[in-house]
Amino acid sequence: MFNISDYLQKFKNIHVEKSQFKDFIVELVKRELKSEINRDNIDLRKGVIYLKISPIQKNELFMKKQQILNEFNKTFPTIPVSDIR
Repeated sequence: MFNISDYLQKFKNIHVEKSQFKDFIVELVKRELKSEINRDNIDLRKGVIYLKISPIQKNELFMKKQQILNEFNKTFPTIPVSDIR
């Protein structure tokens, strides 16, 4: 028999995971780039993380991009991310 609550639980988990995703990105940027970023400046669209940060921070991010992507994909295997911009 089909249980609607089990079905809806999947969508609840997606919202919680995206919230944790933003928290993880904030901590990762703080640790790797030694700078602060607001959760509102993070967006995920079609497997790409978009960050609204300064050009200097973007250059630092570009140098450490592969390391950051590897750590993110290891922590959140259910959210496929292929690039950070």
